[in-house]
Amino acid sequence: MSSKEDGIEICNQLAKYAPDGECDKGKSTDKIKEVLDLIESAHIVDSKSKDITNSPAICPTPPMMYREGNKSGNMSVSQRATEAQLNKARETYEKCVENLENNQKELTEVLVTMRNCELKEIDFKTTIEMLVKGMDAIKEQWEKMVHFFQMVSNIVKTSLSKTQMLSDDVKIFSYMLYSSLSKTQMLSDNVKIFSYMLYSLPKQ
Repeated sequence: MSSKEDGIEICNQLAKYAPDGECDKGKSTDKIKEVLDLIESAHIVDSKSKDITNSPAICPTPPMMYREGNKSGNMSVSQRATEAQLNKARETYEKCVENLENNQKELTEVLVTMRNCELKEIDFKTTIEMLVKGMDAIKEQWEKMVHFFQMVSNIVKTSLSKTQMLSDDVKIFSYMLYSSLSKTQMLSDNVKIFSYMLYSLPKQ
């Protein structure tokens, strides 16, 4: 099972136990360990990805990329089909990024609310409801990232089987994957924050 699938499974388990607050200490400890293991796995994947792509440890804002010049009139039919797929992938990616940013805003609001609360004074049910809302936001982000990477993988396989990818197409994929690494790091940080929140829950 991949790290992304592990993250979704943890979210599903938390959503199952959290609403009623019926999760014994043993299960709570197991879930916390799973979250911490997932954080470690995410950091390993992030480090390896940056090593392979020769990206800096702290990702700077990627430069704006423009597609210039006219395409050759002799472009083959398969190349034109690949170009159309890439344009669709880029549009889908931009929508995914917009949705992720909206989810991040909602998640930030949840974190701010929790930090403003005294966890020892707030009732356990309210605390759990806030955690569930935040974990649902993280789950949605994971699912969108999984969908995006699957889509890119399919397009790359199709492109390689039909024709050699254009240099501009490679630049587009590089940009999308570069930006996605930053989003993956953001998800890792969110999981880390919520693991801290789980540790901070009042003991029943």
